[in-house]
Amino acid sequence: MIQLSSIKERLKNLNDTEFQELCDSFLSLRNRDYKAYSRNGAHEIKQKTTKGTPDSFIQMPNGLYLFVESTTTEHKGKRLLNKLKDDISGCLNTDKTDIPINKIQEIILCYNSNLRAVEIEEINKEAFEVMEKLPMHYSLDALANEIFFHHKNIASDYLNLPLDTGQVVSLEKFVEEYDNGKQKLATPLAGLFLHRDEELKNLKSKLFTDDIIIISGPAGVGKSKLALQSIHEFIQSNLDYNAFAISPKGADLIGDLGAYFNGDDNSILLVDDVNRVDKFDQILGFYKSLNHNNLKLILTVRDYALDNVSEWLYLYKNSIVKINGFNFEEIKTIIEKEPFGILNGTYQYKIYDLAKGNARLAVMMAMIARKTNNLDSLNNVADLFEQYFETFVSDQGAFKDKIVLKALGILSFFYTLPYNNQVLDSVANAFSIPADKLRETFDRLHNLDLIELNYEHVRIGEQNLSTYLFYKVFVKDKLLSFEALCHNYFEQQEYRFKDTVYPMHQNFGKEFISKEIKPALISYWSTIKSDNEKAFRFLKFAWEFLPDETLIYLEEQISSINTSENKELTTTYETNDFTSNSSREKHLNLLSNFLKKPTFFLDALELSFLFVKQNNQHLSQLIYNIDSNIIFTEEDYIDHFKRHSQLVDFLIDEAKNGKLEALAFFAISRKLLKSLRWSYENKKEAKKDDLNIASVKKSRIKILETLFTLYKNYPEETFSVVLNFSMAGDNNNKYTFAFDLVYLIPWIDKNMKAKSFRHCYYIQEMIRSSREIKYSNPDFKRLKTTFKHPTYNLFELVNWDRRRGKEEYDFEDYDEFEKLKTSDIAKKLTFKSKKELNLFIKQYYKILEWKEVNMYSQYNVCDKVIEANLKANSEIGLLTFIELAKLQDINKSNSDFYISRKSIDNLTSYPELREKFWKAIRLKKLNEIWKLELLFSLPPQAITKKHINRLFIVLNTIKVNFGIRIERVEKYETIEPEILFKTLQIVVKRLETENIKIWLWNEFLISAVNSFDNINLIKKAYIQQDQLTNSFDYSGKGLLNILEKDNSFLLQYTKVIFEKNTRERAKDHKELSVIWKLPRVENILDEVIEYMADNLDIFFISEHFANAFFQSPNANTERANNYLLRFIEKYNKQPKMILIAFDIIHCNKKELFNKAFEIYIHSNQELNCFKSIKWTDNQITFPGDAIVGAIRATKWEKILKLVIDMKLGTKTRAIRNYVKSRRDSELLYAEHEKRRKFLRN
Repeated sequence: MIQLSSIKERLKNLNDTEFQELCDSFLSLRNRDYKAYSRNGAHEIKQKTTKGTPDSFIQMPNGLYLFVESTTTEHKGKRLLNKLKDDISGCLNTDKTDIPINKIQEIILCYNSNLRAVEIEEINKEAFEVMEKLPMHYSLDALANEIFFHHKNIASDYLNLPLDTGQVVSLEKFVEEYDNGKQKLATPLAGLFLHRDEELKNLKSKLFTDDIIIISGPAGVGKSKLALQSIHEFIQSNLDYNAFAISPKGADLIGDLGAYFNGDDNSILLVDDVNRVDKFDQILGFYKSLNHNNLKLILTVRDYALDNVSEWLYLYKNSIVKINGFNFEEIKTIIEKEPFGILNGTYQYKIYDLAKGNARLAVMMAMIARKTNNLDSLNNVADLFEQYFETFVSDQGAFKDKIVLKALGILSFFYTLPYNNQVLDSVANAFSIPADKLRETFDRLHNLDLIELNYEHVRIGEQNLSTYLFYKVFVKDKLLSFEALCHNYFEQQEYRFKDTVYPMHQNFGKEFISKEIKPALISYWSTIKSDNEKAFRFLKFAWEFLPDETLIYLEEQISSINTSENKELTTTYETNDFTSNSSREKHLNLLSNFLKKPTFFLDALELSFLFVKQNNQHLSQLIYNIDSNIIFTEEDYIDHFKRHSQLVDFLIDEAKNGKLEALAFFAISRKLLKSLRWSYENKKEAKKDDLNIASVKKSRIKILETLFTLYKNYPEETFSVVLNFSMAGDNNNKYTFAFDLVYLIPWIDKNMKAKSFRHCYYIQEMIRSSREIKYSNPDFKRLKTTFKHPTYNLFELVNWDRRRGKEEYDFEDYDEFEKLKTSDIAKKLTFKSKKELNLFIKQYYKILEWKEVNMYSQYNVCDKVIEANLKANSEIGLLTFIELAKLQDINKSNSDFYISRKSIDNLTSYPELREKFWKAIRLKKLNEIWKLELLFSLPPQAITKKHINRLFIVLNTIKVNFGIRIERVEKYETIEPEILFKTLQIVVKRLETENIKIWLWNEFLISAVNSFDNINLIKKAYIQQDQLTNSFDYSGKGLLNILEKDNSFLLQYTKVIFEKNTRERAKDHKELSVIWKLPRVENILDEVIEYMADNLDIFFISEHFANAFFQSPNANTERANNYLLRFIEKYNKQPKMILIAFDIIHCNKKELFNKAFEIYIHSNQELNCFKSIKWTDNQITFPGDAIVGAIRATKWEKILKLVIDMKLGTKTRAIRNYVKSRRDSELLYAEHEKRRKFLRN
């Protein structure tokens, strides 16, 4: 820990230059809003003081100047006195400064010794006579105190004293501070760990595999205790780990983090209530800067803030453990333990009912119940807070002063406030409180241990107390205006309204809170509703409190929108289509909130449909909104599914109005019919329905009757819905299935046709599904007999998942199933005539083209049918092949249907069929790809010169895209030894001159490299193939083979990539680190990187293409690392080359950074070269709420430490000062970011 005496001693030993640098840094921190800053009395490069008046100046936002003079102890006694008087005179001499006296705001004297009062009076005399202002003195004692209490980072940077602000503490210290905190409202952490066994097991498991773990849940459910217990048990079995926690005190965390976690020790860091830790950006920045995986972070966050924290962490791999509220037995166990001792069952149930799973509230109630021994004391949660609050403040008398409560209310909203800058002045002014009075009150509260005041920040440490105080000050007692809060801060502090109003709404009675805050919200709403963007932002927060206003506004907006129609109406959506806010239409998105509320359900539904009728391209989002919000809630059970009844009635009325409405009815009914089901526990229960089941049945009847009515005009859509919901196995519910049949069977008898394959399929599959629930209906036998169709019989035969009424999984031995299935197909689909074949093809096509049927393994069926027919009659087999080839050419199947290479090989094994199939390709107008398939499938012994000629003709003339496998071409080598070479020539020429794609499998080029010497042709082919597909030569084996013959190709390949601008694709889809398998690649790689440096994109930021040579874990790590280190030493005077080298290190060799940096600095200390290199990892994307400056400052802090540790003295002074300036600049930028976000207007 830094001692005050140590700071004074170090200050006294600074020379002129060092002291001036320290003072300038200190004053820039004290005056963060300066517009300009300059040092007249210093030499930038040589680091020596020079004569200038003043030594430094700072121009403030008001245009006035601060003149700074710095003096060290080399001027002692009378010499010091005279020097300071001369400094004053110089600052007041306009001939020297060129600045008028009235432009000088203040003269600041910094000196590392102390003066007597009489000496200060003598120094001040001239300044007061001329300016009527006294100069500011920062003596040794004053500077030491400022540094010790407010700027300990200066002690670290300029005095080389260790920095520790006490914000990284042991877990024991964290628990002690938590339990002995100012408010003592939280559930004690030091007690026994109860319950959460599954969550604990899950969390411990994640600690072994993950480095960042988020524990999320509502307030008071034990997130902190769970985190501590998991860490405790983890380190018991992992003794090489240390455990710490963050204890926020408002100061920068960078120094603390560096002191604790920059080494090689394994550590776990707990950050409790992470969304409330205002320096968390610095933790993330530090974590990002680490070169090792020795630090694990465990973060706790309330459930409503999880999305925000997830956004902050989206660049980092993390896992989430969600925990829910405690159940009755768990709450009961907690409050039965001492010191609570609540054993009375009535009290236990009352506490559980009020706590709603929140252990913290349960503990508070238990303490009050034990103290009062009165059940009535638990009737109001707000009263509970009031009583508990008074138990520790009533004897202090402070809260008779309303200013005290106002100050606490202000803090409860902002959570943390800077103590000494314009932010606090602005806040005080907004609430009509003198700023000095507010600071005085904060001091008083700090002395009473009710708030924390450290490092120029004030805060309320306990979240429940903060929520209560916000409620008390702004709502209950109305000591401060919630209306003014909205008007002054909603636009800048929207997230703080969520953090304060939502918990208050949850804890202190929703109806009461809504009623109390509504007038203020309406007042603010009236001022911004004309601004569309502001209106939607506000209503996104306030819709639940202002439902009528929100719906009225949306109705006005929708009515004024111009109609925009799409010809194609789409009701379907993919799973992730609307998961993010940015992908949702804003009117529908806001309306979707009301679909959960029975009171406003119909209004929201009507407006949603009105909007979609005018903008039918958003129909699918409307369906998504309804699907997402009609899941059953507890309120639905209480209301007997009123929402669902209203929805059904509304959809039925709308369905009569047009196609859009009818399609919406079909889409939503599909979901409703899946969810509106019921069951009975026993036969007795089934005799009389309760109100809920009666309501569901009524809605289901209405849907079915409407479906049947719409069948005449929408037969396909109706049939699709019926097909979707009426299979018994979907929910294994025989009661709903039996209920539906009462309505389905008459409709089937009236509308289904036995001559229709699809109708027969539906009925047969429905009856088949009833077996799963062991249900039978007297009409099934009749329907099963009536609805028979040969195409359905074929469907059962070609369905590879079943055999003769049994599913594939019913067979213990899959091989047995496959044999039996093959036997069935061979027996029943071996055709005796062309007529039989044509009938099969006609029926098979009907099955394949129907999108409702999706059959697997149809290539197996093709193989077996072709094989059986070729074996029985080769001519029929050929016709079978041709007809199936036609089906494949049509390509309308929803199933995995194709003719496999096995079947083609089988066909060409029949000598008499080869030529016939060749002719049939032309006569039957098959796709010309079959010519290649035929030629590539010929047995080696069957190949003649004729086939080679045909192959060359087809390869030269075929107009469709195709691929070539080496093993299909090699068989021609016995007759044409140069077949590979000639094929490659054709492919290269056609790709150069025609718009066609010809893919060569990787092995083709690998074989070509080993087969002939025309390396230039192979290189050209390689580049072509690389341009064709992302996955070509993914392993890099082909590239390696070429480079083994000609390593100069690496430069040629690189140039092509750069010219074609495909560098990102090549880097991501090819294993280029195979180059390290070459014996001598270093020199050519130098040339490659030199070429890249010469062509460096002026907009280059990070992840240069050169990383592709180093990104694989399979690369020769030691050799690659040594190359990079030698490269840096060799090219240290060429900034672009070094820039690429360090980008490689940032992206793929983080563990090498320190060594590489040391080599570079030892080789080159020239400041201009240093400035031209990007030393940090060039992160360009950050979470939305991240303080970018703080993250970057952490990175520069690390660089500074590396330079200092090298101990090169004056050689690196310029670099050190540059790095400090970059770090300080980023910290300053961070402060501007925070202030801008806080006071944005």
